[in-house]
Amino acid sequence: MNEQYHLFPKHQDFVVCDLGSSPGGWSQACLELLGVSQPEAYAWDNESDVDESPYDENDYGDVDIDADFDFGYKGKKLKGKEKTTSRQERRIEEKEEEEGDNVNEDAEGFIGDIKVVGVDLIPTEPLLGARFLQGDFLDPTVQQKLLELTGKQGADLILSDMAPNIRGNRIADIEASLELCRSVLEFAQRNLKVSDSKNPKSGTLIMKHFSGPAFEEFREKSLAPLFAKKIKYTKPEASRQNSSEAYFVCQGFKGPRIL
Repeated sequence: MNEQYHLFPKHQDFVVCDLGSSPGGWSQACLELLGVSQPEAYAWDNESDVDESPYDENDYGDVDIDADFDFGYKGKKLKGKEKTTSRQERRIEEKEEEEGDNVNEDAEGFIGDIKVVGVDLIPTEPLLGARFLQGDFLDPTVQQKLLELTGKQGADLILSDMAPNIRGNRIADIEASLELCRSVLEFAQRNLKVSDSKNPKSGTLIMKHFSGPAFEEFREKSLAPLFAKKIKYTKPEASRQNSSEAYFVCQGFKGPRIL
């Protein structure tokens, strides 16, 4: 994915906002691509202390809830929704102390050395270089906290892997997905950094959506006018062929930002 769309800069301060961050695989891949190594490999076998998934796969029909979205990161990735262990948290704390414990909030609300800010309804595994919120993205107070964490300049890249609760009614499910995409776009207009000559890699929005005519209209009327580059449609290789989910890749946010 990164090799195809060149999402990440080689040498530049860069902040990612991960919406639907649990269990943390996307965030970890982003951190590695931004040069932030973890104190230990964040990959656990399926025999570890794992919570049973709250989702019934049969309820989702042809939707891949945990499709592997490859950013070009070749290291180990998180598996499942493992419980946070005190040992993992201690290693991160030790790493931060070794580096001078410089994770402090500055006057603009940005936490120094934090490259990824994420949110999910369920807990996300702790990662060095990331701060995660547990809450409902649609809650205005949660969105406000995300805005505070990314700072006044906004996020360079916003990833949304969120999907609505599937009811089995295709029309209703598509409408729910569309409403979620609209909410993500509105949030991006407030929090996505404008792409310019100084920050050419900034201003990227990636969002999950369901396939259908309504989303083609959303792409043409809502997304295209805001981004300099053509809106790309991509489907993860790990996603089942009959899955209706895909992603919009929007690059070159032109603004204006809604403050």
